[in-house]
Amino acid sequence: MIKLSFVIGSGLRKVVIDDRKVIMITQETGFTPLEIDLDKINDSVFARKMSEEQLELMKVVSLLETEVEISEDIIKDFQLVGWRLIKRE
Repeated sequence: MIKLSFVIGSGLRKVVIDDRKVIMITQETGFTPLEIDLDKINDSVFARKMSEEQLELMKVVSLLETEVEISEDIIKDFQLVGWRLIKRE
């Protein structure tokens, strides 16, 4: 299990990668965990809960195999849009 924490301004996002599941905790979801099973990314339940940008990111991530690969890709993508990684466990 890998835990990541990102900030941008006063915004905070937490991401937990557990095998092929990605759990995101954001202000937009009212800090309610959004669990994404990468093996079921095309499920309409996920499509309705995520923005188009987030859905595209998760489709790319779903092609990766290991937790380390998934975490490295998420870090890279978050940093490209201005989020700063503050903690990795």
